[in-house]
Amino acid sequence: MTSRRSTVWGLLLAALALTCCAPASDRYMPATLPSDRPEVKYYNQGLTQYAKGLYTLAIMSFNRVIELDPGYAYAYYNRGQTWLAINQDDKALADFSRAIEIRPNYAAALYDRSLILERQGRLAEAAEDMKRLAAFNPYYKDGPARLKSLREASSDRPPVDKPGQAPPATPPPPVSPKPAARPGPRFEKRTALVMGNGSYKHIAYLKNPANDADDMARALKRCGFNVRTMIDGTRREMIEAMRAFGDQLKKERNGVGLFFYAGHGVQIDGENHLVPVNARVERKYEVEVECLKVSALLGAMENADNRLNIIILDACRNNPFRGFRGANRGLAQMTAPAGSILIYSTAPGEAADDGPDQNGLYTSMLLKHIMDRGLTVEVLLKRVRIDVMEASGGRQVPWESSSLTGNFYFMPDPESKQ
Repeated sequence: MTSRRSTVWGLLLAALALTCCAPASDRYMPATLPSDRPEVKYYNQGLTQYAKGLYTLAIMSFNRVIELDPGYAYAYYNRGQTWLAINQDDKALADFSRAIEIRPNYAAALYDRSLILERQGRLAEAAEDMKRLAAFNPYYKDGPARLKSLREASSDRPPVDKPGQAPPATPPPPVSPKPAARPGPRFEKRTALVMGNGSYKHIAYLKNPANDADDMARALKRCGFNVRTMIDGTRREMIEAMRAFGDQLKKERNGVGLFFYAGHGVQIDGENHLVPVNARVERKYEVEVECLKVSALLGAMENADNRLNIIILDACRNNPFRGFRGANRGLAQMTAPAGSILIYSTAPGEAADDGPDQNGLYTSMLLKHIMDRGLTVEVLLKRVRIDVMEASGGRQVPWESSSLTGNFYFMPDPESKQ
């Protein structure tokens, strides 16, 4: 009996180790691997540092892993993710490539390398990575749609002769050179702060916001944004992140700033507040002390003198605090400052629930359309609204307040001058 127990426990521990070693492809902080091996200790340390935004320390930890085990593919991949977080695409590309050399069927590394290649205009190489991915995992994320899009975008490039193909009998007649097709969208300076709060300590847990934030961060990176992500932020952490965000926007004048928040929100006397995970509110007057005013964020973004600011609030839920009755339903209507667009997951004064799947209903539909090429933000949001209304049976109607004076495209059409 003892021998059988030992065998069962051994198998369980082995299965746990294999599961926990999975790459951080969908979440930035996967389960860590319990082990006394030094390289695993540094790997887990690097994941934790990355999740906290300590990118320099995370790189140092992953460097140490690679020194101890040069064949640790996950360390290269996660170091690449860290390079991406600080806008070092070339270094990330090198790390993803090394991870693929070690594990040729590393789906997350192939997918993310193709994103960088696409941003660099290397569309044929990006398509090749997606083709390799489709060979063993055809439905990984939006793989089929991306592969089709990449092939169409690079279809006007001259074909490469097949090996062994006979050369033409006579050289082709000279043709006047034509300008090369634009390899991909060119982005102005784009900076985003993405927050997702779900693991609340004193109020109801929300299962979607962390996934919403992770998936939005990934999509925004593909749209050319330099993204900082915060999951389950305390009040102090959220304030510091917002301050740094405002400073960065001010430094990069005339760019585009975007703030995304998923989690609990509350409206008190017409003022909207975002709820940190450590908020403890038992009286109405405590909301202003424990939570963060949306108007303060708007002021910081407006003060940066950006060309355009986008604020997306998937926080239109009912009052999460049970100790008082002074809160109103949903969020209050706010007027967007000049050059801004305020986006709510549902109409002012209405509530939106957590979705039944990985993402909230609104965010899932936004993710569905955000990569649609050549759509102005207004047209894109109209598509999102139609899908949300249809999926909710008309109960949830997304809403925007806009004072934009020009066009903005999350993903411009590479063939047009936008």
